[in-house]
Amino acid sequence: MTCPNCSFPMNFVNLDKQNVLHCGNCGCSFFTENSINRITADSALKLVSDKKSDDISGGEKICPLDHGPLRPMDESEAIPQDITILQCENCRGVFVYPDDLLAFKKAQAAKVDYYKAWIKPLPALRTVLVISFAALVLGTVVLQSNTFINKFSYQSQASDLITKINFSKSGRYLFVFFKTKSPQKSIIIFTDKTANLTIKKVINTQTSTIHQLTTADVNYYNEIWYQVILVDSKGKEVKTESKKLIISN
Repeated sequence: MTCPNCSFPMNFVNLDKQNVLHCGNCGCSFFTENSINRITADSALKLVSDKKSDDISGGEKICPLDHGPLRPMDESEAIPQDITILQCENCRGVFVYPDDLLAFKKAQAAKVDYYKAWIKPLPALRTVLVISFAALVLGTVVLQSNTFINKFSYQSQASDLITKINFSKSGRYLFVFFKTKSPQKSIIIFTDKTANLTIKKVINTQTSTIHQLTTADVNYYNEIWYQVILVDSKGKEVKTESKKLIISN
């Protein structure tokens, strides 16, 4: 079984009586349905601590067990905006990147503590797939005040919505991957200053928090600059500043 992210072999690791498929190269893990909720934060740290690469591939992710497609889980109160969890459409197992796994376990623990502190009935553990991690860090219960909405809607730029843009290459292909804090349509514009050429690529035609692109049209040996354009569900458009392309590998 190979890692959906880096294609290195994955091995079973037993933690907290759970068999977890783990990649020792990029640190990603695959959990059978609901087992991600049953490991501790310390166990999650053990999974992440041996990673040797921070690369995130831009290709389609395939389930290591049954080869079904892995899709981002729908955002809800249970899944924070800055955490990506992919789920197999067939077996319902979940695939998670190492940094997202740590953030998930911290947020999950904080949510459990919240229910205990307020003496509320604790929801079934499988439903505690985290409230917004940003809200937990800030100690805020309600984020969407009118002031926040106005500031977010009218003052933020595309760079504020993007967590990080990763570029990698393989042969003549350039891979682009990034996440946004809210669902967005996305376009990237490459400016080849060596060849005096502009290349416009549509990444997502539908709003999503996961943005992936594979292209062979960009000569990354030239001096390349890029700009990302995001469009929300209401048609509001924001752009990043133009930046020089730097490839991680």
